[in-house]
Amino acid sequence: LWKTYGIKLYDMEEINNVDAIVFAVPHEEFQSIKLEDIQKMYNNKWNNQQEAIKEIAVTADEEKNENKYVLIDVKGIFDRKEAEKMNFQYWRL
Repeated sequence: LWKTYGIKLYDMEEINNVDAIVFAVPHEEFQSIKLEDIQKMYNNKWNNQQEAIKEIAVTADEEKNENKYVLIDVKGIFDRKEAEKMNFQYWRL
């Protein structure tokens, strides 16, 4: 992929500090990924700041609308209800 498109591939464990994740195709390799493992890839700095803000003050409305993990799942690989329970902002076609 590097020679053709200039894209470097990474192991899943190497991916971190992302703000959003997009799964555009339902490859078999993607279907075996757990949502818990996906959460580990997100921007920890942002998550830590949100935790600090919660400790200072939180209103019921803010808590209700808070979603930490933006996940775009174009083909619907993951279960929407499970993702939303795990605090993902989940979108699919």
